[in-house]
Amino acid sequence: MAYSLDLRQRVIERVNQGHSVEETAELFQVSAATIYRWRQRPSLERTVIPQRRRKLDPEALRQHVRDEPEARLKNRAKVFGVHPSAIGHALKRHSIPIKKPVPLPST
Repeated sequence: MAYSLDLRQRVIERVNQGHSVEETAELFQVSAATIYRWRQRPSLERTVIPQRRRKLDPEALRQHVRDEPEARLKNRAKVFGVHPSAIGHALKRHSIPIKKPVPLPST
């Protein structure tokens, strides 16, 4: 959980007033290392980390499941150039069902 901007500003302001980092850390219940890092940053605003580009396109995976419902995870992984566990995680993350068709019993 990220600390609020208000808390960060109060902590840095107290340190800038001459109080020790350790004393301030104890008062505000944050680690001294955190305060040292905040002091080195150009801004106290929260850092927005962009989401990284994924190798697996969910639509392409969904289409592959439709086209080849019998394929195993390792076969799908070869097609997409990833590890089989990545296929499993992507199927789960994007709620792509992988139920295989059940053959009808012959009479």
